[in-house]
Order: sequence, then structure tokens, then C-alpha cells
Amino acid sequence: MLNECIRALTSEIFCEANGRVASFHNDKEPLASSPYIVAASLDGGDRTSARIFLAARIPETELLKTLGPQGADVLVTSQASYFAPSDGSVRAKRVTRLGALELNAVPLPAPPADVVQGFLLAEVRRRGLTWLLAGDERAQQLVARVRFLASLDASWPDFGEEALMKTGEEWLGPALAAAGSLKGLKTPVPAGAQGPLEGLLLVSFLSVEQQRLLDRYAPTSLQTPAGTLAKVCYALEPVVSDGAQECEGIAVGTRGNSPGGKAGSQGQGPTAPVLESKLQEWFGATESPCVGPFGQVRVKLSLLSPAGRQVALTQDLPFFWQNGYVSIRAELRARYSKHPWPSDPLAASPTRETNKALQAAAQEGQESGVGTGDSNKGKRKEKRRK
Repeated sequence: MLNECIRALTSEIFCEANGRVASFHNDKEPLASSPYIVAASLDGGDRTSARIFLAARIPETELLKTLGPQGADVLVTSQASYFAPSDGSVRAKRVTRLGALELNAVPLPAPPADVVQGFLLAEVRRRGLTWLLAGDERAQQLVARVRFLASLDASWPDFGEEALMKTGEEWLGPALAAAGSLKGLKTPVPAGAQGPLEGLLLVSFLSVEQQRLLDRYAPTSLQTPAGTLAKVCYALEPVVSDGAQECEGIAVGTRGNSPGGKAGSQGQGPTAPVLESKLQEWFGATESPCVGPFGQVRVKLSLLSPAGRQVALTQDLPFFWQNGYVSIRAELRARYSKHPWPSDPLAASPTRETNKALQAAAQEGQESGVGTGDSNKGKRKEKRRK
């Protein structure tokens, strides 16, 4: 009889005391609203699910009364901790069960910190490092920068997902216990601000000297020839590119070279970071900036139009000026006629200004020079009169 006691979990699905799942053939069955029923006829045999053909309601008091003297042996009360997906917290409860049926549950105070840490860490491992770092750009870039340097020098720590998750108790566990929930750990991080994950990774894995070298060998920004600082982005995962881009409807093929001058292939060498800036900022430049302990990796330049759209991606500026730029100059001039597009980009000065601003600056310089000359001439005349 006990194995036939079924408790409603939804409007049509039930769980038997022995753990099997059963449901009514008709989901509008009136008995579906009853907390407990006794099923007199089911199909399914030993299968994990079954259909109910004949059943009757049974109140909880009658159910407990039916158990009789053996009730104390059948009913089990225990304390349990569990992860609550609704808010990412860990909770505790006192539960009374009849077999697989939960008859009663009373909330308890939050479990100990070590229990909370264990549940949350298991959930983080299940969701993965990508989920953990999502929404925290600085933490993502920190992991990517260390991975980049580790691909060049084995003395840098392993920031691969497997290694970071394996050592989670050491660097992430205390923070999880203090936060008390995944929501507490994953608070939004304002742009440019250091979040808790970045701080934990830095303190746990990098010495003060390594932190200094990290900024030197894998900088987060570099200065363009025009004098502006441009952000450098490092890839979390290896990127394989065929060197051809489709940008603004302009097909641009540029040669992307490794430091040795040979095109990189999958699984060979580090993935070069990418620097985004306006194309005109690189007029006159013949070399891409380099990063790494010995400056052995050329940065990929994502060259943008005045509207901020990519028109080329290259590690080889001379090749780009001779080939890619020549092929797109006419279309860029037509689209962005207010900006300079010299026929000889190597002879031009890097700039972010429009033609009008450049002409105004040139005219101002000329007028300033004339004014100075007139003033000196007047002084010389005044001296002769005296």
C-alpha cells in the first residue's frame, strides 16, 4: 500500500513513495489537485514512469494514521542543505519523508560557511569559467593576458579553465563563502573598475613582480602614432584567421604575419592581441607595435573608418599600405570625403582630424607666423625712429 501512495508535483505528474513517476491519462483529472492519493491501478510494471487508471484521495492525517505503529520506522526526518537556482543561494531545511515523498519541510538558518562554499563551488564548476567571467571585462582580459604570456614563457601560471577550476577552493572558495550566493559574487562591475574576480586572481597567482611585468609585457593599451591611447584586447581562446576580412562591404585581404614573417597556423604560437584605432592614426607608420617579454609578437591592427567600422586587419603595415590601402582608398574617399585619404600614406602625418580641422590648424599656424613677423617689423621701425 505504501508504494502506491502518490503525491502531486504538478497538475498531472506525481511521484510515488518508491520514487517512481506517474501521471493521469487526462491532465484535467480532478484528483490532480489532491496533495495525496492512493492509486489502486497503474500500468508500467517496473518502468520508471506509469499511468494512473484508478485512484482515490487520502488526507495526510489519514495517511499517517494508516501507517500505524510502523510509522516511526517509515517516516524519516533529516536536515538537508541544497542549492537554490532562483537566487543562487545555499539553503537548509528539516525534511520529513515517507520513502521518496517529502511530507513536510521546515526552513532552517543558513548552513555553515564551508557547506555554502562547497555547494557554490560545485555550481561554478558546473557552469564553467566562461560563465564566471561573463560581464567582467577586466577579469576576462587578465586571464587572456596571462594565458598569452604563458604561451611564450612557461614560468607564468596556468590560467586554463581546468587549472583554475581545480584550484577553486584556494582562490575562489573563501570569496564564495563570504558572498553567500552566486548573485553576491556576480555583482555588476562598472566599466574600467576592478571586480572581485580580478583581485582574487592577481593576489592568488601573481607576485608583485609578475604583476609589474604583466603590465609591461602584455599592456592593456598602447599609444598610436597620432598620440592617442588605444585599448589592446587579448583573446581568451586561440583564434585562427585566414587574413581576409569583409568590412563595410569592402573585401580587404591583408597579410597577417607572425614575428618570423610566416603566417601563423592553428596550434602554433600565441594568438596576437588586437588594437583598434582609426586608420588615419597610422599614416606614416611602417611597423606594428609589439608585445611580449622580448617584443616578439606583433599586435594586429584593426584599422577603422571614421565611423568606427573595421576596414582592415593586419600585422604588416608596409604590405597594407602597398596593397590593401590602395584598393580601398577610392571607396573610403567617396564615403568619408571630409577626412584625409592621401595617395601616399607613408608621407602623410598621423591624425584624427577632418580636412576642415587640418586646414583651419594650418591657416592658424600661417597667420600666427605672419603676425609675429609684422610685429618684429614694427619694432625695428620704431627703433630706427629713435
